[in-house]
Amino acid sequence: MKTKLTCPVFGKGLFIALSFLAFATVTAQTIEEGPRIGLKVGIDGARFHEDANAEERDRRIGFIGGVFVKVPIGNRLALRPELLYAMKGGKYDYRSNTRSEIKLGYVELPFSLELKLLGFLNLHGGFHAAYLVDATGIVVDLQGNGFRIDFNENDFERIDYGWHVGTGFDFGNVGVHLRLSQGLNSLGRSKLLEEYIGSLKNSAWELSFSMAL
Repeated sequence: MKTKLTCPVFGKGLFIALSFLAFATVTAQTIEEGPRIGLKVGIDGARFHEDANAEERDRRIGFIGGVFVKVPIGNRLALRPELLYAMKGGKYDYRSNTRSEIKLGYVELPFSLELKLLGFLNLHGGFHAAYLVDATGIVVDLQGNGFRIDFNENDFERIDYGWHVGTGFDFGNVGVHLRLSQGLNSLGRSKLLEEYIGSLKNSAWELSFSMAL
């Protein structure tokens, strides 16, 4: 079985991105306490979790980036919705005789509550939803007999959701943050893919740099 990747990353996410930016602009104009729109870029290290039959081999180091809106709700608290593109995936062995490599790309919508301490320390946490726009996957036999199966985004669940927590430093309009996140939805959609990846879910850390405009 071999399928071909046909979905460009930014094609399916364009409408979502434009809708989010319109919402962010309206929000910023209707609240008088100084909401700010900003940019965020960074790296993430993705892996999988929650399947006892999977032995992790390697994380996938990828890119994360997009925009955010920071809306103060007090001297120390703020709401922060974001629109990001996030790369996830990883390599692992499964059922002791196959090795899988999966590369995923999501349009992700994290929503966080931020707490600012000591004037610069940032603590935040919340939930995120994500839509899969790019995916490839292969399964090969570890015994070297030439067995291989290829998958694309149609074999994976389109929707992911989960929670995240993080910390970092904010100095004026500039921030550096470390965040940990875990997905709650299993990745497999097709029966064949689910047979090889079981109940694996997304997990990642991210290190990001942000700047309010």
